[in-house]
Amino acid sequence: MRGGDERSGSLFSYVDLEARIDQNHPLRVIRMIVNEALAALAGDFSALYSRMGRPSIAPEKLLRAMLLQAFYSIRSEREKRLASIHLNTLLCQSPPHQSKPFSDATMDPLEQPRKIYA
Repeated sequence: MRGGDERSGSLFSYVDLEARIDQNHPLRVIRMIVNEALAALAGDFSALYSRMGRPSIAPEKLLRAMLLQAFYSIRSEREKRLASIHLNTLLCQSPPHQSKPFSDATMDPLEQPRKIYA
């Protein structure tokens, strides 16, 4: 079941969200454009959802949140998780520790991995 797109402004904050953003902020213009486009797609969104069941988060809210993520370069949890998995995989594939640590102050930093993997 498709959830509604109404705002619950005072539910989690004592300060109105409209008061937090300047009247001449570019996001206000972008929001108007996005709201018009999403209103045109409302019928298409409704056709994708079942008539019964628990209401979902409105797709309009999700799309607005994704736009803010893109505008402010906020990494998603999925991206963070994939980066973590990639790093852990690389660490698991590292060679066993050498018997003597690297202590050459004159050694080129690019030469260390060559010595390990040689």
